[in-house]
Amino acid sequence: MKWVGVFGIYFQRSATLFPSSLGRKSPEPYDAFAEGWMDWVAYRIIEEIIDGRGVAAELRNEIYFPDEQLDLARQFHILRLDHEHKCRSTYASQLAIGKSAARKFLHLLERLSKSNADAWQIFLQISLDLNMMLRSADERATFVRTIQRLLPDPGSFDLPQQLETLPNIVHKYLQDLDIQVLVQSVRGLK
Repeated sequence: MKWVGVFGIYFQRSATLFPSSLGRKSPEPYDAFAEGWMDWVAYRIIEEIIDGRGVAAELRNEIYFPDEQLDLARQFHILRLDHEHKCRSTYASQLAIGKSAARKFLHLLERLSKSNADAWQIFLQISLDLNMMLRSADERATFVRTIQRLLPDPGSFDLPQQLETLPNIVHKYLQDLDIQVLVQSVRGLK
């Protein structure tokens, strides 16, 4: 039953794509959170299913993915975010920012958590919560830009301010699990 969370991600991914009676609008194709961050999350989950690992490992034998379709899907995902490709999408750079912010945020969680598996689980929960909470394109864009600006790339050196502000906010979230406080604190950063 641990893979039930995977369906939560699929649900929340679809919640970004379809309008609802709750006032949610479909995201614009350049929405860095919905189409960059969340697309990368969904892609990572599909990779886990295909590779038979992670929270969805037990689904591997229940779902058939023809190799040709897998190859095309991987190529499409990569090209969709490749802002340097000669046939790039009009919105590739915005989507790449969303993916980069997600990767940086996951990397921070890996550094603050007991294990990478714990970090991934926390990241999935935060992504789901953010997706349900951040209703407007402006809210999503502000969140992604702030994360992108304040966190270093995985493997690069941290600047002193990168070791103080956002890690403290995330550490508080890990203690309280209050997504509203996390979002409000990130919004308050300039």
